[in-house]
Amino acid sequence: MALAVEARRSGVWDHDLVSARAQVSAALRAMHGFSVDEPVSYKQWLLALDKTDRRRLLSYNEELFRGGTEFNFEYRWCHPATGERWLVATGRMVRDAEGRPGCLIGVNRDI
Repeated sequence: MALAVEARRSGVWDHDLVSARAQVSAALRAMHGFSVDEPVSYKQWLLALDKTDRRRLLSYNEELFRGGTEFNFEYRWCHPATGERWLVATGRMVRDAEGRPGCLIGVNRDI
């Protein structure tokens, strides 16, 4: 039962860095207050992030893009219906054969 409760508070996503396309689960959409038919992009998500956390994330991403593979980042999100909440994004940078960033895959959880 605890696993089912935990799963309900998690959403999965992947972001193709080459095409700039993102795929997000219905649970992730609900967690962030995005409608079912609303396109979700990294840029859109970043702009909606708390300003302080946005600056931290941009700095964090510089290191990740330089050579990191795994990430774990806590952030505040202002959900349109439920207000501020804390979330954590955990995932991996997938690189091509030459080591260039190809995509990010992850799970966001409401903490």
